[in-house]
Amino acid sequence: MVKVKKLKDCTITDAVNAWNAGFEGYSIDVKMTADRFLERMVKEDLSVSLSIIAFDDKQPIGLF
Repeated sequence: MVKVKKLKDCTITDAVNAWNAGFEGYSIDVKMTADRFLERMVKEDLSVSLSIIAFDDKQPIGLF
C-alpha cells in the first residue's frame, strides 16, 4: 500500500531517497545528495508544505 506524507513531516534523507528512487534508471545521472537537494529547494522556492513523498512499505519511492 502506498502512503503519502507532506515533505515537512519527513527527513531530508527520506526526501533525497525519494528523489533518487524516482529518477532511478534515467539515461542521465540526476542522483542528489542532501546538500544538492536543499540547494535546489531554495533556488526553486519549493514548498515543504505543498510537496509530498510517496512511501511503499516505509521506503520512499517518489517525490511530488
